[in-house]
Amino acid sequence: MTVWWVIYTNPIRQFYADVAAIPNLNPALPAHQLLRLTGSVQAGSQGEVPNVSPEFENSSGQCTRLFLRPPIGVRATLFGIQKSQVVELFSGLIEQAELNQAVCQLQVNA
Repeated sequence: MTVWWVIYTNPIRQFYADVAAIPNLNPALPAHQLLRLTGSVQAGSQGEVPNVSPEFENSSGQCTRLFLRPPIGVRATLFGIQKSQVVELFSGLIEQAELNQAVCQLQVNA
């Protein structure tokens, strides 16, 4: 499945892995081919808040530059294509950001 994240920073940014996502991206917004892992929705049986932890490439330091100020509290939405339609797969607020030399990982809570 073709997926991409939209992170509502200023400016709003789009992150994708597969070039197949490009025709579905908003051409008015910056787009970055840095998405490594989409993450899967995690939710515990103890009433935990559903969350996803996407991972972005940071070996060139580009993710660090984009998130110089970590986007804590910012909305992030995962979009995908289902039956030729763009659909929202998950949306929430970024609660945590971890950056190192290789990757940037965000925790997005619904």
